Amino acid sequence: TLLGTAPVIEGMATLSVSFGTPGAHAVRAEYSGDANNIGLGSAGTVDFSVSTPPAPGGSSTTTTYQYDRVGNTVVRTDPRGYSQHTVYDAANRPLMDVNAVGGVRQQRYDGLGMPVRVSDADGVGQQTTYDNFGRVAKTVDGLGNAQEYGYDLADGRPGSQGSPTEVKTTSLTQKYRFDAGERLSSQQLQDTTAFAGAARGQTQSYDLAGRTTSRVDAYGKAEKYGYNAFGQQAEITDRLGGKTLIRYDARGNVIDVENAKGAHYRFEYDKADRLIKEVKPLGQVTRYEYDAQGNLLRKTDPLGRVQKYSYDAQDRLTEVQHLRADSSLWQKTTFQWQNTLLVAWDSWDYSRPDGQQQSSATLNYDEEGRKTEETVSLPNPAGARYSMSYRYGYSA
Repeated sequence: TLLGTAPVIEGMATLSVSFGTPGAHAVRAEYSGDANNIGLGSAGTVDFSVSTPPAPGGSSTTTTYQYDRVGNTVVRTDPRGYSQHTVYDAANRPLMDVNAVGGVRQQRYDGLGMPVRVSDADGVGQQTTYDNFGRVAKTVDGLGNAQEYGYDLADGRPGSQGSPTEVKTTSLTQKYRFDAGERLSSQQLQDTTAFAGAARGQTQSYDLAGRTTSRVDAYGKAEKYGYNAFGQQAEITDRLGGKTLIRYDARGNVIDVENAKGAHYRFEYDKADRLIKEVKPLGQVTRYEYDAQGNLLRKTDPLGRVQKYSYDAQDRLTEVQHLRADSSLWQKTTFQWQNTLLVAWDSWDYSRPDGQQQSSATLNYDEEGRKTEETVSLPNPAGARYSMSYRYGYSA
């Protein structure tokens, strides 16, 4: 059954998707037109086979790859059986990605091989133009919102690709300045609308090791930073002149923080550098316990209340219990997983009346592991239960 056609390379290709019985689905991209851009001749087809994913519980931990003759990855199949197919042009640049349900992400390039347009399966794309140095000069998203970029440093030297000195939108201009080491030294934000106010900015200073030593905000207030002989941040002076002192053990763990009022926060660690004890200024103690894999098993707060954690053989969290100081169970939550994805949870609050204690949820995901739906069931104080469903969509 032909479900429809969609532009793949801006009018130069169509994609038809056929779905039959569960199993393999035929996906065919038919090309015609610009042979140089397509890289497959003036006309041609590429066939894909998209397998139905395994049922929940049908676990696999293997990701498989297929390659073309020059080593490009053309098929990637994840542990759940979902496949993504990629088509390349004659220069081995990816032109389109086809996901397990026929969604297409496509790219076009200019004569220098720079990507000038990227479109998702819904046809929403971003256009990019470049300057003579190959740096991004302007981007326009699918809604027509434009951003322009400038790169000139204060001394006239050209800035680098990753360090624009100016970013303009329709309403704001962000200006950046860099020192001789191309580290950010100041920035300024200016509202360019009719209701524009004064420009706001801040400056930063560094030591010879490249560490930030001060930040001055738009109002001239400075925050300063000091370091010990090991390069660890040891002192912070806030905008009001108050100092925070930080001390470390021989392994680099923070063991004491003294704030501007002289109050101390102290920390203790085990031989694996895991936090096992935290003491607040008034003597409140929080303790932590771990299993052999380093998973947190137990947390006891200053009031003697306990949180207990359980895990499966894959170190996935399966249960959390909240106990009062008298060890009575107060709350409990359990978790169900499919590989690395949380697919359901159930929670009980025993402080609530009978019949009003349990909440639960189920979650669904797309072939890329992104959450697409979540249904939450909650107790209703009126006596019944009610559910809320959330659906999520993605542009690419």
